[in-house]
Amino acid sequence: MRCILIPVGSHGDVHPLLGLGVHLQEEGHEVIVCTCGYFRELVEKCGLRFEEVGTAEDYLDLIASPDLWNPLKSYTYMFRKTGKALMQTQFETISRLHEPGKTLLISSYLAMGARIAQEKLGLPLISVIYQPAALWSIHDTPRYFGMLTGPSVPKFLKRLQGWLLLDGLIGAVIAPPLNRYRKSLGLAPVRKVDQWLLSNSFVLAAFPKWFAPAQPDWPRHILHIGFPMWDGMGEKNLPPEVEDFLAQGEAPLVFTPGTANMHAVRFFESARDACVMLGKRAVFLTRFPQQLPENLPASILCHSYLPLSLLLPRATALVHHGGIGTASQAFRAGIPQLIMPMSFDQHDNAERVRRLGAGAFLSPGRFTAPRLAGLLRRICQDLKIRQNCREISLAMQGENAFTCARRALEMLGENAGAVL
Repeated sequence: MRCILIPVGSHGDVHPLLGLGVHLQEEGHEVIVCTCGYFRELVEKCGLRFEEVGTAEDYLDLIASPDLWNPLKSYTYMFRKTGKALMQTQFETISRLHEPGKTLLISSYLAMGARIAQEKLGLPLISVIYQPAALWSIHDTPRYFGMLTGPSVPKFLKRLQGWLLLDGLIGAVIAPPLNRYRKSLGLAPVRKVDQWLLSNSFVLAAFPKWFAPAQPDWPRHILHIGFPMWDGMGEKNLPPEVEDFLAQGEAPLVFTPGTANMHAVRFFESARDACVMLGKRAVFLTRFPQQLPENLPASILCHSYLPLSLLLPRATALVHHGGIGTASQAFRAGIPQLIMPMSFDQHDNAERVRRLGAGAFLSPGRFTAPRLAGLLRRICQDLKIRQNCREISLAMQGENAFTCARRALEMLGENAGAVL
């Protein structure tokens, strides 16, 4: 079987599908990863075939704008910047690569070109949703910036907020270029973009039920597979300089604003000052070192990237932006997390972490060194939070998202008349 994988987004969005791709290739299937050139080296390091869909320059240009992290602009900025061109390139690439009767598409739910290929070319498609915020519900309503959620909010108000977000904002930006392109392919226009984005065959929810159980108004063809825990290929040890640092003192705090964040100067300045106030050691992670403060104390180690699966079990707590992949690594490590949510699904992920009693969050406007230090002190010393983190970690020990995903592929393959 030829499996074409189409991830869309940053490292946190690409890693899960790469982990699945490695798993499928080990089972003897042909795997092709179609994503932007920024991830070429990462894909090829995994031993997977790479097909460029968007250039590395496109990706860097996208993340260079602070609008990507503005909760009032992030979705519209992203779709206006890349949506039309990416959709067409995805579809054209799939059209060139697919083999009738032998191809399965596995894509991020934002890969509109894959969804079009499902309709136009008749290819089986599995959509992958990494975060529950992508599934609107009037029951357990996802938390977005500025929106009212919780059991006390009337359902009519939740419906209104959903309409404003999905139709009035996101749909209004996506639908015009999407339907123009669909018309050129002889396809009917889409009315409800948010519902259309998901495969009409199978959807994988890449998070566990204890994090976000299925809601009565979710699509019925969704399967929970758990968190896809994969953050690199073949890394079994941390670099020697990191091992030396860890051996020199108590377990550090770990700070990361997200792999695609080029606008985290204040995040790291507050982190530095909070660590000094607390007398704590720390590891700062960023691929863009120009945003790091100068003259950092020797008690703070900086690195471009470290596998969180290796680092976090040896850390005291994690401070991050609220990405679902980052949060899941803290869950598995059994450590508290403090989140500074900015945009996209981050506010919802932060709220779910808080509800689980596994951490807390601070808005960017309140992310100052004194508040950060005080909240870190509280969550690190809170015995109930630490117990909750340990219990969550234990609950994750038996989860294997890739095995669950393979079962779904087998089901879809059989229904499509193919054998996986």
